Parts: sequence; structure tokens; C-alpha cells
Amino acid sequence: MEAITKETSVKRYYASSPIVRLGTLTLSVIGLSLSIYLSITHFAGTQILYCSAGGFVNCAQVTTSPQSYMFAVPVAFYGVVFFVAQVALCLPWAWASRFGWVPNTRYALAACGVVMVSPPRVIE
Repeated sequence: MEAITKETSVKRYYASSPIVRLGTLTLSVIGLSLSIYLSITHFAGTQILYCSAGGFVNCAQVTTSPQSYMFAVPVAFYGVVFFVAQVALCLPWAWASRFGWVPNTRYALAACGVVMVSPPRVIE
């Protein structure tokens, strides 16, 4: 196994596409913003929701239903924690990090996020 040095971390940074680095950071910041917004609306009430309660997508029902909790914690809080970590792992210093656990953690978090939002087939 190759030792991770400053040179290999710089190579790893430049081996990834700038579009990928900017795209992952942008999507993570958007996800963090939406998670914070949903966390605020969860406790502040449905009157500050952007979408209406009677529209095609009923945001009030989604944020106040029993399914909006997991282990007695609002799901939006899990999103905030997830995206804070993901934003940190998608910053330029993390892409150029010489620590091998940084890209592995980035990939593992992304996989956990995909599993979390995948609908369970048992319910359908």
C-alpha cells in the first residue's frame, strides 16, 4: 500500500474533476440549507412553510406526520447533521487531505444518504 504523502494528496486533489469538487460542495450546501429550513419549520409551525398545505405536495402534512420522526428525533435534524459533515468533507482542504479516511468517509456518508432516502419496498 502506498504511503500517503503531501505529493499524493495533491495528486488526488487534482485527479478529481473541478466540476465534481464544486458540484459536491454546492449540492451539500443546498442540502444543508434545506435541512435547516425544514428543522426550523418543524418547530416554528406550518405558517412559515413555502408550499401550501392544500397544494399537490402538502408540506405541512409531511413535516408534522408521525413519519417525520425517527427514534423520537425529527428527521430534519438528521439531515442537518448529515449535511454539516458532508459540507466539511467536500471543502477544498478535504479534497486535498493526505488522510485516507477523508475520501472513504465521504463515500460512506454519500452511500448512507442514498440508503436513507430510498423508499422501503416493504411498505409498497
